[in-house]
Amino acid sequence: WFHHMLRHLMGDSLYFPAMRQYYQTYRGGNASLTELMAVMETFYQDSLGWFFHQWLEETDYPLLRAGWKHIGSDLYIFVFQVQTNGPAFFRIPVEFGVWKDGSMTVAGPYWMEDTSFLEVMLTVEKPDSVTIDPLVKLYHRIDGVIPSNGVLLVDDDGTGSSQAQYLTAFNELEVPVLLWNVNQEGLPSDTLLYVSKAVFWVTGTRTNPLTPDRRDKISYALTNGVPVAVFSPRTPSQLQGTAFLSDTLGFTYSGGTTSANVFEGVGGDPVGKGLQWYSIPSHNSPTLTPVAGNGTGCVYWDTAGYGIVRSDDFQAVFSSIDLQYIYNMSGYSTKKILIANILNYFGIATPVAVEEIISPPVSINSSGITVSYLPGGKIFLHAVSPVRTDLSVYDITGREVMTWNFDGEFNTEWTGKDYRGQILPVGRYFAVVKETGVQKQIIFLQ
Repeated sequence: WFHHMLRHLMGDSLYFPAMRQYYQTYRGGNASLTELMAVMETFYQDSLGWFFHQWLEETDYPLLRAGWKHIGSDLYIFVFQVQTNGPAFFRIPVEFGVWKDGSMTVAGPYWMEDTSFLEVMLTVEKPDSVTIDPLVKLYHRIDGVIPSNGVLLVDDDGTGSSQAQYLTAFNELEVPVLLWNVNQEGLPSDTLLYVSKAVFWVTGTRTNPLTPDRRDKISYALTNGVPVAVFSPRTPSQLQGTAFLSDTLGFTYSGGTTSANVFEGVGGDPVGKGLQWYSIPSHNSPTLTPVAGNGTGCVYWDTAGYGIVRSDDFQAVFSSIDLQYIYNMSGYSTKKILIANILNYFGIATPVAVEEIISPPVSINSSGITVSYLPGGKIFLHAVSPVRTDLSVYDITGREVMTWNFDGEFNTEWTGKDYRGQILPVGRYFAVVKETGVQKQIIFLQ
């Protein structure tokens, strides 16, 4: 893999002469990595220290999370490096396969040089699918996909764990969500906000959490029609009396807080719906007043004020109470219902079906084998042979993971399991039909 990637970095016209020179210089003797690098750099005419260090001395490998969304005539593609070991980011080129009607166009390479996030926009007709590294040039693994039209959960609580409560609610509601950690990745890009179905911005108990650049991001999303829910207990005192509170979030704050242990929704409100939560023990929280004609109280903290308000001018919900301080008791609504009500108010039905966004076209045919990609992660295999033969599935290393013996017409659904019934990792697999010594094969992605 190291030499495979080095070849693509240098190009054939430099790599192969360099390897011949390396062989001629050191044949019959010993050579170190330093000497190999010196020869390669002579031909490449640039430093390769970063390449040798990254792939031969660092631990781990790029773990990529990616996705795409087509809006108008524009295709937005996102890639995140999410590995937890080794460097914060690998310096890598990334290519994309843009599939349409059974054919593929390669876009790139695009370099991730000093960041763990890559954002690409192409002006193309809406594709059937998008794949990463279609020509198999990069050593990496795919961690998962970014759901199309999913919720962006912005974790902006510093090093806290407030996001866990929201992730649990989203998972229980089967709503696709992308977690963005501001502490690790910086503020999300405007494009990422723009293509999100909704944004949940969570600050935990950080002091002065909504700095001007964060307020700009929230305002950008709202003015571009993206619903936003902000859960930020320290925001009222930080921004007391500012236009951001009244014009953007739709409430005013007098500076008072209330200690209470009952949290109940306003009857008939799309967010409150008369629901009730008991908080144990009692919790201090700012009480808010909705701005006339702009904000609406939707959940009471107590009779003195509101804990959650929403805007009448656009789809914005603000809570001065973090979800971790809402407790569930038998006979009362769970915090999951609050999140569900907000999502429904934003026009997001619960549960929301997850769209598989990193996959080959729906159905492709090659050499008599047809592969169709079905909902739920199933792969439909179809083959025809006039004689008794095998249809086998191999992983990228050539290891056989599943085989079916058949003659005539063969159809089966494969759910990505091997002989032992174990789920195989996401990656490239080869479907191979062996017929009178001749192999007919097709590449597909699980």
